[in-house]
Amino acid sequence: MVETKRMDWADPARSHVKDAAEKRKNIKAGLYLPSYSCNDLDRALKCGVITKKTFLIIVEGHRDLAIRKKNLKAIKAFLTLNKLNNVYIHSSRIHTLNLKKALNGRKLELCFFDICGNYTAENANWFHKYQDCFAHNMMLPMTLAIHPRGNRDKKDKDKSKFYATVDKVATKSLRDLSLANIPNEILGCEDMNSENLLQDIRITLKAIYHSFSRREVKFKYIKPYKFSKTNMVRLDIMIGKDKAVDETFEEIAIQYSPKVSSQKRIRKTSKPKKSIYTVKPTLLKTAYDIARHMRLFGKVESIYDLPRGRLAHISINAKKAGLNPDDVKDKIEKRLQKDGLAAA
Repeated sequence: MVETKRMDWADPARSHVKDAAEKRKNIKAGLYLPSYSCNDLDRALKCGVITKKTFLIIVEGHRDLAIRKKNLKAIKAFLTLNKLNNVYIHSSRIHTLNLKKALNGRKLELCFFDICGNYTAENANWFHKYQDCFAHNMMLPMTLAIHPRGNRDKKDKDKSKFYATVDKVATKSLRDLSLANIPNEILGCEDMNSENLLQDIRITLKAIYHSFSRREVKFKYIKPYKFSKTNMVRLDIMIGKDKAVDETFEEIAIQYSPKVSSQKRIRKTSKPKKSIYTVKPTLLKTAYDIARHMRLFGKVESIYDLPRGRLAHISINAKKAGLNPDDVKDKIEKRLQKDGLAAA
């Protein structure tokens, strides 16, 4: 059941760590994206969520390398100051982190996924790949930008396709994942009573839900808000025990591998069609081989009924096979005039 608290639109910044601290103390392993300020780590330390014995995975992957270097310097200074030495630092985007290797047999008890951007196919694939590395009842606080349906992001064209695919294949129960899991206060807020916006929130929840195809997922708290002009959502999620494999996302995970570009994906997921125009010359030894390869017999009664481009490919194939183009055309035409559509 979702916690139904009155949403303060003007002040949405109630910390994930503060909420998590009410439920988690002295965790054994946690993942954070602290950035330059390290406020999340500082509050977690003061609240007792983490201690000096906690194994920490720190991720800093700012796109700007100069800013990333600056943030890492501040993070390392904070860790040294607070004598947090049991640390694994990953200096890149989170979806490139080999979580299993970093944990080295441990189970993650808290993952502070404070990215403030869209939940992308890369993120979904990362959670899907490493879902077995999460402890039962792991807390997963998230801060995400709500992905608008139909959005065409020129920098990431796959983003909209990913969400459209998730929405299309979502199970019937997930299609109803909306009002049952979103506080009623949202419907009473002027800025949030748009059905389109609610649909945008639902599709983000579906993407997260399906990422964990082998684990139970509970949305404990959902809080939409605005940051500047961007619609955001704050989530407190609990990753529960193992469940029967949901194959819905298994297919999406394969189709939207973060290492595969959209063009390569097309080649990977669809069988290439054999060209009916050109082929290796070693396979074409006679005029009739060319005609059969180009599927002329049984299709046309004269080569001069062909489009100009296809007629030209008879000459191209003839040259590649070391044959005289005019002789090849004459032989094919004679066979067609003799047998018509029955030619073979």
